[in-house]
Amino acid sequence: MPGRFFCRKQNAWLSDKEGVNINGVIAMKELTQEEKNQRVVTFLNREEVDYLDKVGKDALFSTGLKVSRAKLISWLVEFMQKLQINGEGVKSEKDFENRIVENIKKILKSTVPPATEGRA
Repeated sequence: MPGRFFCRKQNAWLSDKEGVNINGVIAMKELTQEEKNQRVVTFLNREEVDYLDKVGKDALFSTGLKVSRAKLISWLVEFMQKLQINGEGVKSEKDFENRIVENIKKILKSTVPPATEGRA
C-alpha cells in the first residue's frame, strides 16, 4: 500500500504522515537494512577489482554463498573500525598500511595464550 508501512512492534499498518497509525498511536518507521546503507562510488584498478572478485569466488566455491565486492569492502571497513584505525597523521598509503600492521601486532601481542607467555 503506498504511503503506509507495517510496524511489527505494534502489529499494525502505519501511515507515512508523521508515523501515526489508524488508532492514532505515534510510531517511527523502522528502517530496513537497504535504507540504512549508503551508496559509495569508488575507483579501483583492474588488479584490485580482480582481487575482490577472486575472494568472492573463493567464498562461493568453498561455502556456496555469494559475497559481493560491496560486502567485502564493507567488511574491511568494519574490520578497520574494530582495529580503531583513524586517519590522524596519515600522509600516504604506506603510513596507513603501517598503522594497520601496528594495530594488528598490538592485538596479537595482547592476546597471547598464557601457555606460550615467556617463551621466545
